[in-house]
Amino acid sequence: MDLVGVVEASYKLTSRQDEWLAGIVDAARPALDRGAGIVGYCFQPGDSLQQRIGPLVSRDVHPEFMSVFARVTPALSAEYDRRAHLGGPCSTISQTTRDLPHDHALLARHLDPIGISDAIGLTAADGTGAGCLICAPLPRETSISSQEAAVWARVAAHIAAGYRLQRLVAAQTDPEPFADAEAILDAAGRLHDATEPAQGKASREALRAAAVTVTRACGRLRREDPDEAVGVWRALVAGRWSLVDHFDHDGRRFLIARRNDPQSRAPVDLTLRERQVLGYACLGHSNKLIAYELGLSPTTVSTHLARSAAKLGADSRAALIRLAMASGRSGTGQAGRESGTGVSSI
Repeated sequence: MDLVGVVEASYKLTSRQDEWLAGIVDAARPALDRGAGIVGYCFQPGDSLQQRIGPLVSRDVHPEFMSVFARVTPALSAEYDRRAHLGGPCSTISQTTRDLPHDHALLARHLDPIGISDAIGLTAADGTGAGCLICAPLPRETSISSQEAAVWARVAAHIAAGYRLQRLVAAQTDPEPFADAEAILDAAGRLHDATEPAQGKASREALRAAAVTVTRACGRLRREDPDEAVGVWRALVAGRWSLVDHFDHDGRRFLIARRNDPQSRAPVDLTLRERQVLGYACLGHSNKLIAYELGLSPTTVSTHLARSAAKLGADSRAALIRLAMASGRSGTGQAGRESGTGVSSI
């Protein structure tokens, strides 16, 4: 499996969302397609799934597969919708609906006649409630192991980061492709240019180390140990930058550091970093995964959650998530996932 290829596709930016998404679908297909095709779409926050999904990109999926979902979606529970789009980054329909008998039976009744018994879903979302879903139908029920899910969760973090950048590119009016670049590095990590946010010693060192790591992940490591390659290539650098490939006219490769820190709808009386961390926690993400998504240390993530809990008067992770959800401003939580995130502590 060329997992690094999926990560690379996440940062091949274009002004057209369907082109960008097609690149990811095609890159992920060899790893996810079990003979029944693959489909992907982007989604935005909103009340109605039909109103908030973007164009579909489909590869050899049974023509009835998506029409089945279009027909049954209004009858599926809100909890299923939350789990499918803002739940664990990678699972199957059978795993998602295991404790939702109505949804499980409804989907089975409509999918079984077309030879589909399950589907792998890869969800790439952040604290804004926007993201992408890559889905591969399956001819029989399947479970994703915790180890597989952990690997795909890291891939999904890059897809979510790429989606944020893709939307910025689509809205960009400056003709210069990297007008918003905050640093330019070569493959060896040498800094060639930097604006003020990237000029400090800590920032320079973080970017240098990240550039070296990306080069290593894209080299032999992608073939020798793809899980490790994705593991060392974090989705952000220092909670702020994504590194994007750029080749000049002479074919020289550079890495462009573009600001790409996620927004969040968590309570506004927290700091930006606290809102970001809490937004991911409301998605059911572990501290380790949040650290990977933001390019921070797990200790830093834990500290931000503890400070958020103190400010909001929560005495546990579960209570903190409930308060964020009840505020009506996070829009990303789901009580059904709290049990898997260490609810007795922050």
